[in-house]
Amino acid sequence: MSRKAPYPSSYEIEDIFSWRESPETMDKFSARVAPNVETTIVGDDHHFAGTHKGIDALTKHNRDRALDIIDVSKGIKLDIVRVIGGGESPWATVEMKTQAKAKSEGKKWNHEFVYIVRFDLDGKITKIRAYYDTAHINDHVETHKAHVQNGS
Repeated sequence: MSRKAPYPSSYEIEDIFSWRESPETMDKFSARVAPNVETTIVGDDHHFAGTHKGIDALTKHNRDRALDIIDVSKGIKLDIVRVIGGGESPWATVEMKTQAKAKSEGKKWNHEFVYIVRFDLDGKITKIRAYYDTAHINDHVETHKAHVQNGS
């Protein structure tokens, strides 16, 4: 007789993160995040870096900064590339890609990043360590600043 693993499987984790793509399913993702989640966006040299406590702080931080540079009216496509872990381990790694248009000159936003996440026994995310492509982010931030300064 097989027993159920104590943590979400890699397939369940892929589903959980896929819910981030659409505003219509973001609540489903948020329901799988502990209210006091600790999130660290690693780095000190880019637009998104910082540590946040709670889902609301994380959501506001990322949304506000993304709205600075991404034209969300054109949509954002999220692809889950792979999930490693979960099941018997509380830890999992989620590799993702987003595609969108930047506000400045319609430049493409093709961003690859990795989250290392920890689940509790209720299947909720309690810790996130996010590793972003900082050169990519900084390039877009600088292009956007120049765009705004030039009044374009």
